[in-house]
Amino acid sequence: MRSITSLLLAGLLAVTLSVYGCGSDDDDGDGKGGASNVAGNTGEGGDGGDTGEGGEGGDTGEGGEGGDTGEGGEGGDTGEDPCNDVEAGNAIPEVYETHPGAHGGDIADGVYVLGKAVMFDDEETGVTGRQIAGGLRIDDTTFEIVVVIDGEETRYNATMEVENPSLTLTRTCGGDDELTHSFTVVNATGDFILFAEDDSTALHFQPVVN
Repeated sequence: MRSITSLLLAGLLAVTLSVYGCGSDDDDGDGKGGASNVAGNTGEGGDGGDTGEGGEGGDTGEGGEGGDTGEGGEGGDTGEDPCNDVEAGNAIPEVYETHPGAHGGDIADGVYVLGKAVMFDDEETGVTGRQIAGGLRIDDTTFEIVVVIDGEETRYNATMEVENPSLTLTRTCGGDDELTHSFTVVNATGDFILFAEDDSTALHFQPVVN
């Protein structure tokens, strides 16, 4: 037992000496034993990874095609020139009267203006409520007229053919039809009374004295 114990003590002492070394505390020794290992060289950092390239941009979209340019609207009608330049004069109230009958007569050339407007009725009297203006020019067989009823104007020209007590007007402007009217010429004044085709009304034109 003793010999085994002696061997263990001797082994332990040898291990202790080998760790610390015999010259570890000799400050003046030429061959100092380092207590610490020399630090290893600092490792160089690894190269950074390659910078990733950006993805390619998408194709630029093409702009849509523009819509068709709208065509401009058609201009309004410019209107035709009036058939004549006969003056209508001032508007006057239309009145009720009984029908006097047509007598014809000799129609004189000249310019006329409306002096009276009549609606025929055997019972009614007074005014009808309508305002009428008018003018007329006669030159041989040329007949030019303007009538304005409550502000609505009508003009036409015609060729006149007389057969007492009626006359036929073939319109050359403002229409292309034939109109047949009865008429009366008042010899004392020269007034020209033009009856409507249906004899329901009459226009009394007075000659204009220059």
